Amino acid sequence: MAAAETSPLRLRTIFAFWSPMAATWLMMAAEGPFLAAVIARLPDPTHNLAAFGVAYAFALIAEAPVIMMLSAATASSRTATRCAGSGPSVSRCAWR
Repeated sequence: MAAAETSPLRLRTIFAFWSPMAATWLMMAAEGPFLAAVIARLPDPTHNLAAFGVAYAFALIAEAPVIMMLSAATASSRTATRCAGSGPSVSRCAWR
């Protein structure tokens, strides 16, 4: 089996690959303060912010598997790039 030809990894390629994932994490980090600021400007902000805190805690419990999948996707990206050129069947790369 011949070794695959690889080109040198450039900073632009790394940025293009990781920037969508970084943007996802930034949006997830900014959503809480943004929503709290909006809710604080509504009528009866004390009760609304208290309810938002309780609802946000339950939402994090429900969202925890999605957050773990984002971390797993980030960690397994090395495997995904290795399998990207393997053809139409990606299933054989899913279990590596």
